[in-house]
Amino acid sequence: MINIDKDYLITVDLKNTKVKSDKTIFFYNTDLNICNIFIKLICSDKDKTIPEDLIVEFAVLKPETDEFKPLNATLISKEDLLYQVDLTTDYLDIIGTYECEIRVSGTIDNETKCFTSESFDYVVRPNITAKLNNQIKQDKNLPILEKLIKEVNDIGLGIEMNQVQLKKDDNLVGDNKSIVGAINQLREDVNSGGKVELKDYQKKTDDNLATEEKTIVGAVNEINSKTITLEKDDTSFDGVNDTIHDNLTTTDKRIIGAINEVNAQYKDIANNFTTEQTNSSFIIKYGEKVIATIPLSVIPSSKYAKLKGKSWSILGDSLSAYNITPVPLKYWKFVSDEAEGMELHHYGIEGQRIYQFTERYKNMNESDIITVLGGINDYFANTTLGTITDDSVRTFYGALNVLARGLKTNFPNSLIIFITPMKAKSVSDTDVGHNFKGVALESYIQAIKDVCTTENLPCIDLYDLDIITWDNIDTRTYDGLHWEQETYELVAQVLLDEFIKHNIPSINDDVAVQSISLTDSNVSIFEGNRKVVTTNVLPATAGNKLIHWSTDNPNIATVEDGMITGVGLGNCIITAKTDDGGQSASCNVEVVQQTKDTYTAYVIPKDDGGCMDLGYAPSAGDNIDFVFSDSEASKNALKVYFGHRYFLFGRSKNTLETMYINNGASAKEVDAHSYKMGVYDTKCSIGMYTDGLYYNNVKITSTVIRDNNYSHDDYNMYLFGYNFYNDGKTINPTKYKFYALRVTNNNILTHEFVAYKDEKGIPCVYDKVSHEYHYPKDGGSLQFGNDTNTPCTSISLNKTEITLDTSNPVEIKCTPIPITTTDSIIWTTSKDSIAKVIDNKIIGTGLGNCIITVTCGNQSTSCNVTVNAISEYEEYKKYIDVTGKCVVDTGYTRMPTDDIQLIFKDTDDSYTNSEVYFGSINTVIGRANNQPTKFRAVNNLSASNGGCIFDSILNKKTSIKLGQNGIYIDGILKYCYTTTNNVSVGTVADAKTLTLFAQNYYDAVENAINHSNYRFYALTVIDSITGDIKHDFVPKEDSNGKVCIYDRMTGNYHYDVKGGTLTLGTD
Repeated sequence: MINIDKDYLITVDLKNTKVKSDKTIFFYNTDLNICNIFIKLICSDKDKTIPEDLIVEFAVLKPETDEFKPLNATLISKEDLLYQVDLTTDYLDIIGTYECEIRVSGTIDNETKCFTSESFDYVVRPNITAKLNNQIKQDKNLPILEKLIKEVNDIGLGIEMNQVQLKKDDNLVGDNKSIVGAINQLREDVNSGGKVELKDYQKKTDDNLATEEKTIVGAVNEINSKTITLEKDDTSFDGVNDTIHDNLTTTDKRIIGAINEVNAQYKDIANNFTTEQTNSSFIIKYGEKVIATIPLSVIPSSKYAKLKGKSWSILGDSLSAYNITPVPLKYWKFVSDEAEGMELHHYGIEGQRIYQFTERYKNMNESDIITVLGGINDYFANTTLGTITDDSVRTFYGALNVLARGLKTNFPNSLIIFITPMKAKSVSDTDVGHNFKGVALESYIQAIKDVCTTENLPCIDLYDLDIITWDNIDTRTYDGLHWEQETYELVAQVLLDEFIKHNIPSINDDVAVQSISLTDSNVSIFEGNRKVVTTNVLPATAGNKLIHWSTDNPNIATVEDGMITGVGLGNCIITAKTDDGGQSASCNVEVVQQTKDTYTAYVIPKDDGGCMDLGYAPSAGDNIDFVFSDSEASKNALKVYFGHRYFLFGRSKNTLETMYINNGASAKEVDAHSYKMGVYDTKCSIGMYTDGLYYNNVKITSTVIRDNNYSHDDYNMYLFGYNFYNDGKTINPTKYKFYALRVTNNNILTHEFVAYKDEKGIPCVYDKVSHEYHYPKDGGSLQFGNDTNTPCTSISLNKTEITLDTSNPVEIKCTPIPITTTDSIIWTTSKDSIAKVIDNKIIGTGLGNCIITVTCGNQSTSCNVTVNAISEYEEYKKYIDVTGKCVVDTGYTRMPTDDIQLIFKDTDDSYTNSEVYFGSINTVIGRANNQPTKFRAVNNLSASNGGCIFDSILNKKTSIKLGQNGIYIDGILKYCYTTTNNVSVGTVADAKTLTLFAQNYYDAVENAINHSNYRFYALTVIDSITGDIKHDFVPKEDSNGKVCIYDRMTGNYHYDVKGGTLTLGTD
């Protein structure tokens, strides 16, 4: 069989004239005598035989000139009907696309017949050196080429035969293994005494200089293709110095051929100069000598040069997944190569639908470009289309809306492009282009385009481009869905042309990389598994974010585009280095054997309320490893360890060892004892794989193989129970020791849920891939434990100096090492009257200095705290005085996490009944009923609880805030929550909008009650979780001079609706 691995193979089917190439055919315009195309003839009609004496012709139509050039193919294998075409310079001299066809003629079935294949093409690309030379030569203002040629000629001037034929080169083992060394030694032997025998030097088979020992006779045999006698006194090269032998590729490999070739190569510019490129210049060097420095601004660049070094996040399904299909090169590889390198971040997972993208994008790094290619799995899974107004992920339109808006919010500086799927088919289709429910694929395509139009995002409509048609779908895909190599390359070209339409900063921008970090500093993976580690390059505006990845031990782990693959057991270091500036970051990688003993930390529910939503819905290709231990006696009910309606693992009721398994369809029971295994009162690992059930990494049965009909669904997996109805309710809650749940797809680690403790020390489940914490639903809690005593080895705080005021707590984080230590975290303060720690927040309780200390086991560290008073109302100088009955509706409804602060002054001593400064049904600040010197607050609790009564704050400008844990007056927490003082925030939103100068208690705002007259300065609403100001209501006059309340955050004006008088003033 002919070896054709390094060339291009074209298969021609003589029945249907179809042409198929194993890869895209391209050459460079400087390629000479190395361009081969092989043609293999087949016939899919089994009744036909192909004669061996066919005439095969390769016909080419050249670009630009439209010159037609036929070329005969040579038969090189009768057995395989394989022909070879050698392309000469005439077929490579013009840059562009050459249109081709193959013509076959001969006698078949006693008839003279002629076949012409369908057309195809090959591409000739410009060689970078030739292209540069051409561009420079055409630039009249920059005659660098002429200067370069002169400099190189000067360096190589005077090269004669005696410069490479030194007398001292007396053998071939010296530093200069030149041919003359062989001749000199041979001549010396002849002159010294007699006849030279070849056997004295080597074997007869040693007939060229490519042998391992490079002996004399090898040189002699190679340079003398016919017998030449060297007489004793023969000191010349007569007989072998024919000038026509100008290189070693001629039939007669003579000495002069070697010399001429050496001289030619020595003076050849293309083989002797090197180039370097900086952010601003192109440098040409000969050896170490700089010949020229050319500003990039004067050199015409590739139209895709602006993409070089840009970061690209690739979000999608199997069509965008890393190495999940047998096609080796995907669209991103072609795009990156054409751009001369891009920083690629892979977020493609097989079988996923758009609603699953809405969670995954939250874990993506910020990139210059984000592409979203998905929707085909929604089509096959019959996802409900919905309408353009949907905002629920349960419909296709809704999921697209959530995804598009989320991407725009999270990545405001990125170029976000949606890509539609192309034509695809499945055995379950009701008709061509219609899924099982009869919904057209075009309807899903239209939904993507509609959402992109609404959200003003670019959309590449691959469906409409007809790269895949219903006629060619069998050749452009290998299974009706997944693309062939040619398809990926065609898609890449579409993406390239789309990318450059947009304003992506060019690499020529002088914004240098300053730092790089990795999402993981330590990675532990199983042998044969893979995990993606992504980079964060700063600043985000850096022009060149290209990363070069490396490993210090490829026998342990390899890396490409951040994809780490475990090769062998052990440890190694993966390094990412920036192309610009050489900044680097490293990750320690441990490749371990898959075993239940890998995990020692566990969590167990304190009661039956530990069930949690993992935020993960299984796909068809997912393999799940579950490590657990259950010592609970049998129950009169199914005990489900994890799962949802179609995918679960548990223990059958009233049994200890019968496993209950649903691997994608109908459930089955498997008796562990029958396989001499145990699941009760023992730590074990259960593997629910596509090919069956595994116990402690050993396959025990194929009876629960993944059902062929299972694709994926929108049911999230629950832990400590299962999600049967997908309505938020927990079915069959359970208690057991949970260690880990790992998910791999095509050997890529997509989730690794482990027992953990969060930054506050609260036991939870942590996904080491998405870096998300998961907690029990419905207020449940977990207990943390470890099979081995794990003492804390060190502890650190994110801050060692903190200054705060008495009204704004500051979050503080401690990190024990290891995070899964069995030691408890304890906070203490040197002065409880100044500051204390509650839920990892430092709260100022008084003025002064103190020390906050955190202790974990034998390790401790401290933070110096300074608490200052703050007059929060000093910023506000303008005020409104109120006369008569006024009601101003703010249009704001309080949420449970909102803090509300009022800055006011009340000088009215003539008090009779309740007066409300601001209020709704469950949020009130005002005078206490029938208590002239008392004030009253209701902090989002039912008014029937009475709220809080506190001392008079009359006759002074005052700040009063309804906070999460009580009431602050002038920035100091004065009234905390007690059983008799209900001033803590409730758990539900208020029922009415908040009104100023009265309480909005009834249906109509104008019917507000308990009016008050006081001096109003400001009302501010703060999100207690984020610290963001949501509303800031202040006094103002509108454009017509009318006094009103103005919201500085929304820009809205609010007016009195009751008929009183608002008067504007300034302190």
